[in-house]
Order: sequence, then C-alpha cells, then structure tokens
Amino acid sequence: MIEEEKEKLLRFALLYLRRGEIKKALSACEQILEADPHNPAALELLGDIKAGQRELREALELYKRAKENNPSPGEVEKKIARTILRIAEEEGKFDLKLEPIKKLPLLSGFLSLVFAGLGQFYNGDISKGIAGVILSFLFLTLPFLLKRPEFLIAWFLLNIGFALEAHSRAKKMSAKEEERKEQDTQE
Repeated sequence: MIEEEKEKLLRFALLYLRRGEIKKALSACEQILEADPHNPAALELLGDIKAGQRELREALELYKRAKENNPSPGEVEKKIARTILRIAEEEGKFDLKLEPIKKLPLLSGFLSLVFAGLGQFYNGDISKGIAGVILSFLFLTLPFLLKRPEFLIAWFLLNIGFALEAHSRAKKMSAKEEERKEQDTQE
C-alpha cells in the first residue's frame, strides 16, 4: 500500500470516527496497520477508538506503540498519561475527586467584619458578596461626599451584620460537610 492510500484511509478513519461509525473507523485503521504495522497515526487513532470504548489497557498499548514509532510523540505522551490515570481511577487506586475545602466560620466572619461581603465571597455566596461590597463602598464614600459622619456608623453596623451572616453560613456549611463525611464512612 502506498503512502497516499494510507493517508486516504486515515482521513476516512477520522471521518468515520467523527460520525460515530466506529466499525468503519476500526476497519480503516486495521487496513493501514496490515500494510504498515508501525504507522504511528493509525496506532494513535486506534488507541483513541479503544479509549472511547473504555478498552483502556488496549488503548494504552496502542499509544505506547505509536510513541515508539513517532519522532515527535508530544500528544501521544499526554494520551498515555491520561489513560494511565483513567485505568488507575477505575481500579480504585487513584481518586481524582477532591474534597471540598472546609469553611472556617471565624475567618468568614472576620473577613466580613473588615469589609462587608468578603466573608460571603469566601463562603461561595457571590451575589451576597457583591451586594456587601457595593453597600460597604457606598457607606464609606457617603460620609465624605455628604459630609455626614453617621454613615460611618452605618458602615460599621453593615459590616457587623454581614460578619454575623457569614459566620453562621460557614458554620452551617461545616456542619453539613461533617454530616456528609459521617454518612460516607457509615456506608
């Protein structure tokens, strides 16, 4: 089989794969590999097909063969790494799920006491955080614009209110997280 035929078959295999015609894509790759068992593009594409079918060990072997026969195996190396991680995760040897960060109620309250809304941002409540920052900014600038110092008292009270809200919200979030962990350990 000449190079042009291999390239044509490879393009067809890619087209079939994109269309979801897996059997035709497999057949095209196999035809290329019968003529050229070391064709890195066909090996890589066949690895992609096998990975898509969750045949990860076969995909890994095909990617490794593609890497051996490819002078610049950059993308193949990434696929090898991803496939190894997927195999490890399926076998329970590696868990990609990250534990949520535990919220500290005192830190949350302190942040909003310093500037209303910061504790809400820390807790992940973006809309309340934006409202707090805007109100805090207004109450800080109004005393200077209107020459009325009582707005500073309002700013301080606003910060206290937001600090109490942020503290109680973080406390509830921590309690829910602890409850979820206990349920997970009981199962």
